[in-house]
Amino acid sequence: MKELALLIFLAGSILHAAERDPRLAPLAEAHIKKTEEILGEKTAEIAKAVAVYLAEIDAQDEKATKSGNAEALGAIQKEREQLKSGGILPVPNAGLPKVLVTYRKAFVKAVEDADSGAAKKRKDVDSKYLAALAKLAPADGSAPDLATQIEEEKKRVTSGFYGPITNLQSQLPGTRWQSLSNPDDIAVWETNGKYRHWKYTIPDRETVVLHWTADKGKSWKLDKDGRTLRGNPDYRLIPSTK
Repeated sequence: MKELALLIFLAGSILHAAERDPRLAPLAEAHIKKTEEILGEKTAEIAKAVAVYLAEIDAQDEKATKSGNAEALGAIQKEREQLKSGGILPVPNAGLPKVLVTYRKAFVKAVEDADSGAAKKRKDVDSKYLAALAKLAPADGSAPDLATQIEEEKKRVTSGFYGPITNLQSQLPGTRWQSLSNPDDIAVWETNGKYRHWKYTIPDRETVVLHWTADKGKSWKLDKDGRTLRGNPDYRLIPSTK
């Protein structure tokens, strides 16, 4: 749900305006500005969904308090804390009232709709930008620096990832993920290349490999949603504890 990390990535993944070729600079700046606008609209939509769900959480908190339902109250308060910290876990907390689970599903759908809507808009913006880059690319090899910058822009745009994580190599270390099959299984990819007591490597922007031994291990692929690692089990990105 947090878009700041993605905006920083987007800004940092292209050359600073002062270093870009003047023929590329206005196109790159226009593209990044439009992308930020789309993400801003998405953030606003999600903020509305958060407000609606938070109101329901508060209502159920009041009911649980009045009835003395300690189990439900604990789950509700945990849900509120997670929501305010930047998002909720994919799997509902045990003890969450059924009525709140229903509202929770509506909230999750609203977030997914905002994600998919932004993805469609970005796809259109990216398509137009790539077409402009194709026209800008020198055909005679007379501007090698410009050609290099264009290729880097094309790699960034065509990665196809639209969520908070677009490149595991630069963004996976330090993140936390929850198993979609076991809510208690939280994967933490440490910044020192360790996962629990094993080592992991990131051979490319969408793959992470866990090494149990020198010749045995398992791997996960980053889903295009930028928040799911597909493997066995699948994991979903969750807020940092910091």
